Amino acid sequence: MKKFLKRLLALTAALAALTALAAPQVMAETINPAKDLTSLSGAPIDKDGKQYASVDATVTPGQTVYFLLPGSAGKILGNDRNIRLSVRKNRNSKYINRIYLTERYLPPRTNKDDYIVPSGITNNNYYATNAVKAYARHQYVAVEIKDYTGSEEIRLDFDLNFTVRRDSTTGYGFSYGVGRTDRVANPKDPKAAIWMDNPAFIENSKFKETGDRLTLSGRIYVGNKQTNGYDTSVTVGGAGKTIKIAASDSNFVSFDTKYDTIATLEFTGSSNPENFIARLSTKWTSGLLSKFRNTDAVIWRFTPANIDCDSRAKLTLSNPFDEDQNPNRVYIYTVNSNGVLQDVTNKFTYDEDEDVYYTRTRTLGTYIISDKKVNIR
Repeated sequence: MKKFLKRLLALTAALAALTALAAPQVMAETINPAKDLTSLSGAPIDKDGKQYASVDATVTPGQTVYFLLPGSAGKILGNDRNIRLSVRKNRNSKYINRIYLTERYLPPRTNKDDYIVPSGITNNNYYATNAVKAYARHQYVAVEIKDYTGSEEIRLDFDLNFTVRRDSTTGYGFSYGVGRTDRVANPKDPKAAIWMDNPAFIENSKFKETGDRLTLSGRIYVGNKQTNGYDTSVTVGGAGKTIKIAASDSNFVSFDTKYDTIATLEFTGSSNPENFIARLSTKWTSGLLSKFRNTDAVIWRFTPANIDCDSRAKLTLSNPFDEDQNPNRVYIYTVNSNGVLQDVTNKFTYDEDEDVYYTRTRTLGTYIISDKKVNIR
């Protein structure tokens, strides 16, 4: 009996060994070290197709910015049949709406414009960057930045995780830039030009099996443009500006369209003032528009702000009506923090010489001048 048990155990061990040898070998997933997104894309590109001068430039909030995936990088990473993208928002994630890949033109551009991306070459005899024609369809990482009204600059951090979802015999590796970099010496002499192939950004062997991962870490510095409050102009409908108030001195801010000034703010700054965001839109919200649908009313939507002034600031709104409307027979409304309309006509004064309405205030909000009275309930 003992001999039988020993033979049975030996047979079982042998079968187990054979089974292990016959079983397919499972390849370990390759988790590549994270790389900086801008080491591939270069500086971000704004909503108007203009590339920022630096990878660490301050980006205006409330817009979508784009990171170019040049050459074969865009073709490979943009193919969602083979590569899956997942996004992780890190620092100040509440100011990022969404991040995604998109293939598009970025107007307006001309055929003479280029985007600059790294070449990956550190040899001092060759260019460290490549020029990529901007007037073309490219693959981009798009980052939608939410509105931000703070006066200090903030940093947004995020990770893009690209994971292989279908095995490839050759791999999904790609190079920096557009593949080749010219020598610095005598760049205008074709005979003197010598080319160097750009190095691999990710090697085929490390990005080919299902589960292999490449992480690109991105960052964006976000802030509103700062300007001195002595005398400054803010474009209506634009990004606005952070007003650095002149302490114990006169400050003047005008809000201008392409053709005219439609509002001004005058005040004396307090002795130790805090900055504020000066931004103005004339677009209606759906809720307010429904209340004024039978009028010719005009809206001023300032970004809510407290004015750190010595005495109340003078806010002036231009008369939006022509001479057919009696300027003394208009109705002026504001909107409180709960979104409720308030009639503030008696707090404004009409200046016939300047054809404007003005009031004294320490805050900015939403104002509406209407040719007809509306129900504010």
